Amino acid sequence: MATQSGQNRLYATLCNVLDSLRREAPRSDAIYHPAVNNKSGLIQARSRALLHLFLKARFGIVKFSDRERLVTDGPLDGGVDAYYIDQKNKMIYVLQSKFRANATNFATTNMDPYDLLKMEVSRILKGETTHENGDLYNNKITKGLQKEIRKLPDVASYTIQVVLLGNTKNFTPWQLKRLVEGYTAEQFPHDRAYRELLFPVISGTYFTDPNMTIEISL
Repeated sequence: MATQSGQNRLYATLCNVLDSLRREAPRSDAIYHPAVNNKSGLIQARSRALLHLFLKARFGIVKFSDRERLVTDGPLDGGVDAYYIDQKNKMIYVLQSKFRANATNFATTNMDPYDLLKMEVSRILKGETTHENGDLYNNKITKGLQKEIRKLPDVASYTIQVVLLGNTKNFTPWQLKRLVEGYTAEQFPHDRAYRELLFPVISGTYFTDPNMTIEISL
């Protein structure tokens, strides 16, 4: 178990990497470039950059614009912050992420059940264009994720994977499955985020495809 000073160093390194990722955004994209004294804006920018970190470390998406196209976070996003469609392995990943403002909270604060209940994965994947309350989903959902799904010739053969970037130790596996509509949830609590997202990027060894196999001829 890391000491508090160790957690502080890890978190500071994470923030440095997230700041580096958000600096890749065009200067015109204000959400990634808040004013110096805008602390809440900085947290929001880093929270969005955490999605970029996942997409870069997990799937090897190097170019900022290619990652940003997959980020759906914002008003009327149906609880889906980002997505990725792996056509080789026939997987559709939908992400929900929670970034915290300091090292202690990042390591100890769990995701709220309400955050997970907001994920309208089934409605979105079925092609519904509105929330249950009738509000339209944003364009990143309807013209991004849903449009790409419609292009898949064999979408029924794809597996849906919910990815939770945040601590979920307060939920049992049964509770977690119910909260995410019965889908399989892959969890990235703070320690796994440091180990599998942060370290590969700072060491230059990204990406680490868990489905990749290497055949060695003897």
